[in-house]
Amino acid sequence: MSIKRHLLEAVVAKKEALKSAVSLCPEQVEEKLKNLWVQCIPEGVPERVAGVDGSRNSANFAGYTIYAVGAGCVLYEGQGAPEETFLCDIGLLRGEKHPESRLHILMATLEFKVALKVCERVNCLLVDGSIVNAILKPTALTYQLEKQERVRLEEAFWGKVVPNYTLNSITSRELGFEEAYMEYLEYLYTLLKLLRTCGKKLVAVSKTSDSRAYALHEKLPDITVLNRLTLKPGYTKPIACALTQQKKFSLPEPFDRELRSYTFNTFFYRLKGNALKVETLMQPEKALKVLAYYSVGGYPYPLAQAHRSVKITAKDMSTLISIVGLADKTGREFLGEA
Repeated sequence: MSIKRHLLEAVVAKKEALKSAVSLCPEQVEEKLKNLWVQCIPEGVPERVAGVDGSRNSANFAGYTIYAVGAGCVLYEGQGAPEETFLCDIGLLRGEKHPESRLHILMATLEFKVALKVCERVNCLLVDGSIVNAILKPTALTYQLEKQERVRLEEAFWGKVVPNYTLNSITSRELGFEEAYMEYLEYLYTLLKLLRTCGKKLVAVSKTSDSRAYALHEKLPDITVLNRLTLKPGYTKPIACALTQQKKFSLPEPFDRELRSYTFNTFFYRLKGNALKVETLMQPEKALKVLAYYSVGGYPYPLAQAHRSVKITAKDMSTLISIVGLADKTGREFLGEA
């Protein structure tokens, strides 16, 4: 006896309601898109370009988590073989309430740092995911501490971490700080440094998005709607995303003021297959030329290559755990699970 029979009964009963909740009328959407979809892509132009992506994995034991995070960059310059650059960090989190949020911060910090390492050598820097979300997405790390403790860590950050800051590692952890908030400050510091140094070269490409900026459907995100339609290659007319207008919460100062000063060009485009979302400070037409030239199967090849080269697998984690020699219990042995 298991829950499967009950799940089947429940899904049969709710099938029509579930389908209705995500249904759309193609004719209505296509009417909206008449004035939004530009049915052409500028001719591709070769540029010195790099693709950056990150990966994270972890294993939970009773009382702590061992993690591995990494970032990879694949740089294409001229006709030679691509050049790869990697950064990684391995460590422990003890009694962490929000391990996934924290691992994401560590991984993204390494992504920003590896991007900074190659920034001056390229004309275009492709990054995976949303740069707007990287700035604005709330994190539980902001709210875990009392104001007095935040002030203490901020003083330590500017007094100890910044003078020893390096692009080769998570500086705060190298200096012995293990507080999540300290890592968050380094994340924001590195993100701001990236935008200051090569913001106009950044092109952020997202495979998924919750954005409804084009209001194509009252409930579904724009990208979901675009992926349901049979669209010829093209792109949506770019819109400006001003971060000053999105004030649901405040970042630590001085980051809040400067990071919110940016206004990104954002649009969706499709070459082949699914639609992709782009956020960039670059002129949209210039970004599209690069994306078109380096597209394979509708997706930027430098990003696909960076993803493949940096992926940290479960097998990799098993190897790392074996090397460290960890043999503690997970707490799930009673259930017949490792």
